[in-house]
Amino acid sequence: MAEIDIEWVKTNLHKLSSAQKSEVLLLLDELEQRKAIKLAKISLLDFVMFNEAEYKIGAHHRKLAILLEGLADGTKDRVAVNIAPRFGKSHLVSYYFPAWYLGNHPDKKVMMVSHTADLAVDFGRKVRNLIASEKYQLIFGGKDGVELSQDSKSAGRWHTNHGGEYFAVGVGGAIAGRGADLLLIDDPHNEQDIINGNLDVFDKAYEWFTTGARTRLMPGGRVAVVQTRWALNDLTGRLCKDMAMNEGADQYEVVEFPAVLEKETTGEDGSVTYTQKSLWPEQWPLEALL
Repeated sequence: MAEIDIEWVKTNLHKLSSAQKSEVLLLLDELEQRKAIKLAKISLLDFVMFNEAEYKIGAHHRKLAILLEGLADGTKDRVAVNIAPRFGKSHLVSYYFPAWYLGNHPDKKVMMVSHTADLAVDFGRKVRNLIASEKYQLIFGGKDGVELSQDSKSAGRWHTNHGGEYFAVGVGGAIAGRGADLLLIDDPHNEQDIINGNLDVFDKAYEWFTTGARTRLMPGGRVAVVQTRWALNDLTGRLCKDMAMNEGADQYEVVEFPAVLEKETTGEDGSVTYTQKSLWPEQWPLEALL
């Protein structure tokens, strides 16, 4: 493609003929797309925006994306994120992130876990379809690029053409013979169980995680636990207890995103006032949360 002096174009566009303007605008569009594709390869949120321009990015998404990118590049090892429902965590963590991760690491194994197998498989179907999409192939396709292997028809278990693997499973599911370079746990507890008083699900999830999923990690494997908190002994709570009481336990970077943020201000007279704001005002006004 011909080199374009962008500043010259901006200054002299009015001097060009209609045909020249059309050609230049087409070249500028191509330049913009090439720039967007380049950014989408290295930035998770740019990848999201390339695929879904109307996506509402909140401040918590930017922080969450940094944590996930750290898992992808190896600068982070264990991450536990606590966040309220309907704040876009699964869309980013369980849909876009695995696809972006496999685009950059097509030979790695991803294990996706949710509280039910159906939900985990549904994520698998969406990620698989995203990888097969035209936009994804613009970013990660081409010669020696990333695509689904020819036999990848199952929604919850499929492979890339580079030997990578995606495996979806519900908490308590069979995982013998499976490995994971990246273990994603998205909401390991079903809110209906908590509402119905079935609180033994906390112990069951912890036991399955520690004796099952955690043992499936490949050398250097990384873990993200992203969930809404329900009790002191839910999965995040138990992992935090392990860190405090067991020497040698996995050390998680725990990040909490309260739906309503509160700021305490002390006046000159010693009086204290509190102000509140929404974690994601682009989607949830404070009044709606309250």
